[in-house]
Amino acid sequence: MNKSNSVLTFAICLAASTTAHAQRAASLSSDLHEISNLAKVRKSVFLKAPHLAALRKNMFFTAPSDDKALYWVYGSNDYREIPSFVTTDNVLQIYHTFFESTLRGVEEKALLPELRKLTHDMVLQAEKTYRAQKGTPLAKPALKNLAYFAVADRLLNDGARAPDTARGLVDLELGKIQGATGRQRSSIFPYDLDYSQFIVRGHYSRTPALKQYFKGMMWYGLVPFSVAQRKGHTVTPLSEQIQQALLLADDLKASKSEGRWRRIYGATALFAGKSDNLTPQEWKAAASRVFKRTSDYGKPALLKTFATAVSKLRPASIVPKLKDGTNPSEVQLRFMGQRAIPDSMILQTLCDPDKRPFPSPLDVMAVLGSPQAKSILDAHPSVYNPKGWRPYRSERNRLQAAFANRSQSDWSRDLYSSWLDSLRATIASPPRNYPKFMRSDAWGKKSLYTALASWAELRHDTILYGKQSNAEMGDGEEPVTVKGYVEPNVAFYRRMLALMHQTAGGLKARGFLSNQVADNFIEANKLIAFLSSVSDKELAGKRLTKDEHNRIRFIEGELESANVEIMKTATGYNTLTEDDLDMALVADVHTAYGKALTVAVGRADHLFAVVPIDGKLFLARGSTLSYFEFLVPSSQRMTDEAWKKQLNAGKIPARPDWTKAFYVPLRVKTKSD
Repeated sequence: MNKSNSVLTFAICLAASTTAHAQRAASLSSDLHEISNLAKVRKSVFLKAPHLAALRKNMFFTAPSDDKALYWVYGSNDYREIPSFVTTDNVLQIYHTFFESTLRGVEEKALLPELRKLTHDMVLQAEKTYRAQKGTPLAKPALKNLAYFAVADRLLNDGARAPDTARGLVDLELGKIQGATGRQRSSIFPYDLDYSQFIVRGHYSRTPALKQYFKGMMWYGLVPFSVAQRKGHTVTPLSEQIQQALLLADDLKASKSEGRWRRIYGATALFAGKSDNLTPQEWKAAASRVFKRTSDYGKPALLKTFATAVSKLRPASIVPKLKDGTNPSEVQLRFMGQRAIPDSMILQTLCDPDKRPFPSPLDVMAVLGSPQAKSILDAHPSVYNPKGWRPYRSERNRLQAAFANRSQSDWSRDLYSSWLDSLRATIASPPRNYPKFMRSDAWGKKSLYTALASWAELRHDTILYGKQSNAEMGDGEEPVTVKGYVEPNVAFYRRMLALMHQTAGGLKARGFLSNQVADNFIEANKLIAFLSSVSDKELAGKRLTKDEHNRIRFIEGELESANVEIMKTATGYNTLTEDDLDMALVADVHTAYGKALTVAVGRADHLFAVVPIDGKLFLARGSTLSYFEFLVPSSQRMTDEAWKKQLNAGKIPARPDWTKAFYVPLRVKTKSD
């Protein structure tokens, strides 16, 4: 905690207790005698030779643990009088908990009832339209629209029945959805759909209601009404699907449910951004300039004119690179389209069906500005570009330049983008007044690892909306005997405070912020502001007060409260199980050749670091996120439950090779009392 003036007098042997953080020794002696509390810490934990070697080399290391929550270690630190190192990982974890819990609460309490009513209204209106168009050229597209909404109705309501006229189409489509086996030709649309996307995952697997919401929204977000279809190099116009989309846009307005549609779309856009594809409103606006009446939808010349006009509207930013099968073209309407998330655009751009079918999560971090990610990618082409896709590096550099020039308004347009912006602060090159070990390449890689883990949480929380690329608190009156340290990333804490305010403001504007949830935000903001204030003092070489030291020592209670209380108030579940508190999660982020690129967060890692406190060096302990990436068959997309079961069985995947720079794969065991 107290970091101090002479934050570094690393070399006690030199007796030079300097007055700034910037002058810290580059290494420790072989016996580590500079660490004031090393002997005391070793009375509590077993530090093996590899751990000590890592301290000598980098002044820090991370090691695995079985902790299911990041804050657990801080209670142990207090009990064993080990200085606490409060990491940025803990703040990222708090935000993930706030994001997921509020989203889940909004979905289950507000959006699901709205979605069910919207869908029911659209079924009724589509049935009216079909009856009105029987015997006309628009009868078939009207029937398919009825089937389209009846499928959603069945997915959202166990007791729903499809209209007799569309039941055959509906039953065929539902069979493929429930099978979730992969890419197949749709029974309603003339192209292939990836039915494995209907495997319920993320937080949606937790309750029957959320499972229904997932499947219904996946249907609305995944299935396109396309202007044309592609097969190889052949592009075929799809007049019938254009007609379907035209009728759909009319039906939405006629059903008087557009306000309900906008409420659902607006709430989800707050979290994940705008649709990557055209909305019914955009489609209808374009149609009003071409067609005068519904019967005009059957005129080939006008359909051609409309197809040309609509093709000039905003293009999709995430366009799957699919070689085989029959696929929709880029210009599409989706009833509640999946979102144009920046990282999927990066992954999509940096893949190639033949030469680089699987991009790397490091691509995202390199484009966001991580020097370590860029270095790792370029130093190991046999791993990250094994087939030598030539445009890869130039395309990545182009994207990096584009993202570096993004305005702050672009970064703050939705919570998803703002979360990514906060990650940029964790991977940026640190200022010179940071402790020396935090300016090392090893620490840079550790920060990259943290960012990847937080990104995995972001993808997990928004797995339904993000368009996927394809190819015990202690006694506060106790005298201070143990001091601690806060990871002094001031820019990060400021961004996180802004993000918390943006989140609360967005929820309040839409009527989703209860007084209890608002109180949760206030308390979490107080904690983040405290960490920011302490960081400022550390970097300025100022001593912390007794109260500040005590707050860090007993911080487990605050961290636990920040994580647990929002889960209770936002979701309405007052009793939480051990599984609810388990931080492990998994998400698939890219699909190619029957495989899904999957990212995951596991159990907490423990971090040991030599930190400057009041002119001396201390060994402190904290917690960090753990991160994994691997491929699974797309027909077996992994759920949180399956991932936790795998971890509990000890089947832990290998970590990326570059983590050897800071990670010691040997637990630091605690000595028995």
